[in-house]
Amino acid sequence: MRPSSFAAAALFASALLSTLPIHAQSVVVDLSTTPAVGDSDPVGFHTLGGKTIFTTFNDGQEFLWSSDGTPAGTVLIKSFATSFLGTPNPNFAELSGELFFWASDFTNGFELWKTDGTTVVAVR
Repeated sequence: MRPSSFAAAALFASALLSTLPIHAQSVVVDLSTTPAVGDSDPVGFHTLGGKTIFTTFNDGQEFLWSSDGTPAGTVLIKSFATSFLGTPNPNFAELSGELFFWASDFTNGFELWKTDGTTVVAVR
């Protein structure tokens, strides 16, 4: 059974704040982009420049997020078609303060992309 969007958001918060005592952990933000679908399934957590970069899968799309652990600091960076590398868990590679990964953008198919945690660009 897949977790509800609340449970997925709680899982995200728990992973992000895992060093805190249980009583200090809380949901940061509900990551469900389509409430009717319900699940967000956050995966692929990677720390970059003091932020956590991760993906969610919802309503047939993959979403790249950045979070500093606060509701205001948890932002959607970009949405992609289906899943990264055909798997729900992207393989990020960090180089010079940027994360590189494969993804499809609805138009050009799978390409190499990079993010600094605020913007995403295709590497061409």
